[in-house]
Amino acid sequence: KPNTYSKDWQKVEAFEKKGLYKSALEVVDAIYKKAKAENNAAQLAKSILYRMKFSKEIEENASEKSITYLNEELKGANYPLKPLLHSILGQVYWNYYQAHRWQYNKRTPTSISNDDPTTWDMKTIFSKAHQQYQLSLQNPEKLKQTAIDMYDVVLIEQKDTRKFRPTLYDFLAYRAIDFYRNEEVDIIKPAYKFELKEDVYFQPYEAFSKQVFTTKDSLSSSFYALKLIQDLIKFHIPDVSSGKAEVLINIDLDRLKFVKEKSTLEIKDSLYLSALQKLEKQFASDPASAEINYEIVRGLDVKMAYK
Repeated sequence: KPNTYSKDWQKVEAFEKKGLYKSALEVVDAIYKKAKAENNAAQLAKSILYRMKFSKEIEENASEKSITYLNEELKGANYPLKPLLHSILGQVYWNYYQAHRWQYNKRTPTSISNDDPTTWDMKTIFSKAHQQYQLSLQNPEKLKQTAIDMYDVVLIEQKDTRKFRPTLYDFLAYRAIDFYRNEEVDIIKPAYKFELKEDVYFQPYEAFSKQVFTTKDSLSSSFYALKLIQDLIKFHIPDVSSGKAEVLINIDLDRLKFVKEKSTLEIKDSLYLSALQKLEKQFASDPASAEINYEIVRGLDVKMAYK
């Protein structure tokens, strides 16, 4: 569809530059109503994000209100807006924790359940964020068939992001992985901690994709990150036969870095370097092998530094 929203957003930008947030919010509300009538998911997402942005400037307790607001929006949201809103809400929950971590770190676990984030403990806020990231990916096959281009108006593009995050699934999965890789997420200490203590995690990508991983730790961030990376590898393995291996290579390099970072094995650096060399040998004629070679050189430098 032609972009009929640009003039409206120019008005929003003009009001924002002058610090006229209430006026900007009025225009955003009008955009929201128009996008709702047209079922324009990208413009709805953008207006929802800007509503929260300006609410922080003019309202008290805006963070708590954003949580309530997103939960209400999700009740009536449909695909493809709904999975994106789940991902955004997961991020809002975690941002709320980070802004109030000193309060959460003082609280002891409680069995009382409510919708008030000001009363939650650390495990509850993590569980809430985790649940939203999982919900954002609950329809993987549909997400894998949806090009990320549809959300151009709300994406801040960085180098090679379009190439390496081609679908809505890739985009949302990596948003979840970024959450699970956050070191602070690991401050919950379970009785049965999931640990990477076998060399199976360093196997070539095809063998790795067929592994079955289990854990008693239902809130293990490393486990969920590993499972998502594994599914991304499975998703992009068919690309190799069509001469488009660069996305798979990018994901597998990320997998090996993550595994080396989380592995408890003393020989993890050697296993990492060996896995890189096998990957480079397989894709020696592919232009994307340059990135593999770069990581091999870095791995050799680290190994030499340890001697």
